[in-house]
Amino acid sequence: MHDNETHNDESIARLIAAAFNTDTDHAHYLAENFWPYLQTANLERLRQITRLPDSHLRPFVAARELLRENHENAPIMQHARAVADHAMRHYGGNDQEHVIIYALNSANTLIQSFVLSIGTINETRLRIAECFKDAIRINAPAIILVHNHPSGVPQPSRDDIAITTTLISAGKLLDINVLDHIIIGAKTYTSIRAMFPNLWDEKGAQR
Repeated sequence: MHDNETHNDESIARLIAAAFNTDTDHAHYLAENFWPYLQTANLERLRQITRLPDSHLRPFVAARELLRENHENAPIMQHARAVADHAMRHYGGNDQEHVIIYALNSANTLIQSFVLSIGTINETRLRIAECFKDAIRINAPAIILVHNHPSGVPQPSRDDIAITTTLISAGKLLDINVLDHIIIGAKTYTSIRAMFPNLWDEKGAQR
């Protein structure tokens, strides 16, 4: 992954498909191979590249700038505290458990978050494949699993530890780094990586 972490993002593909009046597969191809040119070219250059009328290109340029602003303003998740603060603002007050995947780029900037399930988290109900599905789709090299405890007490359970261990192992097979599993309460949080760093060791992940 390089600076253009969001090339395969669905929003870019949709933008290209709408502007260039092409199908989804071709839009993904253009996003993957030509987005470095499309995202920086001015209107005159876009006319030369695409041979499309301004009625197509001006909305494309406006939407492109909005995408860039959104990406530049995306929160950076360098520390567990940053993830927890973001999650508590969005999910901390829920009276049911929400399981969320934070998909990050190689600079630990949030690409997108996904609510996987609502209800009690356990290994039988949470399918490990679902935790990685969206990260794979958007080419995210790292994820953080987050869930809330409606009780307000973010004490990890045995299921929480077991799921974390399974995720770490699966992530290694998929070449997706599982950075942490964070449990949020009312106004506090627990980082499983900080509490159980041995889970990220080779021996710990094999238990």
